[in-house]
Amino acid sequence: MDLIWVNQETFYLLERLIQFYLYDLSKISMIVFSKDAQYDYEGLDLYIKDKDLSACLMKVDQHVIGFALLNRGKYVPQGYDYAIHGLYVYPLYRKKYYAYQTIVNILQTYPGHYFIPVLASNKDALSFWHSCLGRQKINYSSTKRELDGEDCIIFDFNYL
Repeated sequence: MDLIWVNQETFYLLERLIQFYLYDLSKISMIVFSKDAQYDYEGLDLYIKDKDLSACLMKVDQHVIGFALLNRGKYVPQGYDYAIHGLYVYPLYRKKYYAYQTIVNILQTYPGHYFIPVLASNKDALSFWHSCLGRQKINYSSTKRELDGEDCIIFDFNYL
């Protein structure tokens, strides 16, 4: 698996994948699509315009299969260095450790204090994060908190 950091030329791939991601989230959250039958991700274009936002694409055998969104600076709560604000793997490629490999790569590249919000209703994502952090033997806490009107579980840990 290769990770490709999103730039102007590859941004369209992130735009396409975000539709699948938001569709999945719409099954367990308040997300709805717009009048033109698309899901809107406000500020997605900032991932190629703002140095405090980065996105990477997961690529397997020439197929882009998912993405991760990494926030820092003004886009994370005070006291944190980074937030993984979104993680998606196309269903055919799930449970094959691609998301895990992506997270390991991000943590090794960007060590620091992490804030990871997960919808409390997203049982698959909660299971993934508990497993991923446990496999890495990372000491973390998880607390329930409301964000943007949704109940979330916040994973909090240091990776140094």
